[in-house]
Amino acid sequence: VKGHSYLLAAAGMVCKEYPEAVFMIAGRGELEPDLKNQAADLGIDKNVLFLGFRDDVHHLLQAMDVFAMSSLSEGLPVSILEAMASKTPVVSTDVGGIKEVIRHQETGFLVRPKSPDSLAEGLIACLGEDFPANYCERIVKPELDVVDTADTDAVRDAEEVTMSVDGGDDEGTLKEKV
Repeated sequence: VKGHSYLLAAAGMVCKEYPEAVFMIAGRGELEPDLKNQAADLGIDKNVLFLGFRDDVHHLLQAMDVFAMSSLSEGLPVSILEAMASKTPVVSTDVGGIKEVIRHQETGFLVRPKSPDSLAEGLIACLGEDFPANYCERIVKPELDVVDTADTDAVRDAEEVTMSVDGGDDEGTLKEKV
């Protein structure tokens, strides 16, 4: 459901253009060995960091040039709201409720699900010289004021409650639920 294999395929394309690019994947799960093998097969194992469970996501977001969401199915992921609150550009698959907060090329980039090419194109656009210098100032629009003023710890607590109600765990697993 999270589409990490598509993200890694896109990462391979991005690394051809930006060989020093680093991709961070936070969370644990049964797919981690397969994803590590995929990264090695693509020759990007040194560009991909598998971070395991992290409780300091806000620090990671501040270090990122761009946040990528490769999900095949989502409601409205808190991680996108957190990225927007930290004014980190977002490239996300156009699934579920994501288009309620991301307006393509205005408050982020929406790409086709299951399309590494589309995801790579969005990521490369965010890394390119033509990327608007004022993007971070305009990433949060007045209609999204809740994102701008969100207490990300409170949002994370709400997500954990939601995950426990849905039967998930609070470690952000890398388990596909297809």
